[in-house]
Amino acid sequence: MKKYIIGALTCLCIVLLLGADVDLRNAEPNSKKVWKYEAATVTHSSGETAAETTTELINGVVRQITVAVSDNTANVTATVALSDEDGAVLWTEAGIAENGISVFQYNTRSSTDLPMSLYCAGTMTLTVTPSGDPCSGGMTTDVVLYGD
Repeated sequence: MKKYIIGALTCLCIVLLLGADVDLRNAEPNSKKVWKYEAATVTHSSGETAAETTTELINGVVRQITVAVSDNTANVTATVALSDEDGAVLWTEAGIAENGISVFQYNTRSSTDLPMSLYCAGTMTLTVTPSGDPCSGGMTTDVVLYGD
């Protein structure tokens, strides 16, 4: 009888150690590491219409970009572009509305959203270009990247 009990316990241990079906869906919620990177706040003063660039060290996969353009008296929109170290434009979006936050993420239904992912490695260049003169109040553009 002892042999049967020891044999059964041994089989049970082997099944548990070799990966019995265990439901781990709720064991580690939020186990995937996601990062948020406040890339830049770009300011354009009254009369300033040229593109402003900033360089950022980004290593990872960008899955979402949020752009907040401040309210300005001329209702100027912004064009935002993200380029890699070699100058290749990975993503660009024109006509981003002022006085709000625009979210760009992977979405197969819209051609204006991000591709599936943006692979970033090294020094990336972020460029913000206003559509015109923001007038007396100026304009600020905040860009935030989310990825993994």
